[in-house]
Amino acid sequence: MIDDLPNLFLAWSIQFTGVVSPGPGVALILGIATAQGRGAALRCCLGIGLGGLLLAALTVFGLAALLAEWRGAMIAAPARTSINTPSLLATPPVSTRISA
Repeated sequence: MIDDLPNLFLAWSIQFTGVVSPGPGVALILGIATAQGRGAALRCCLGIGLGGLLLAALTVFGLAALLAEWRGAMIAAPARTSINTPSLLATPPVSTRISA
């Protein structure tokens, strides 16, 4: 048991690093909040949360394994939404806008 402690602490440190570091969802929410405001960011949070709940429900029912095998399901949804949403990079920063 004592011999496993270094590996256990290593695993805990890796997990802790993953928990405290922001992911792509946080970057997306911050970008939308900066460019489009609080309402759009809250809708984005709701969408991310509902997507997580959907994947959790699919996992409970065993359908996530089927979706993991069919790559088109996980690729088609983000590709479809990226076509309909405006690019955040096209919006200039607030400090460079010219006020009328």
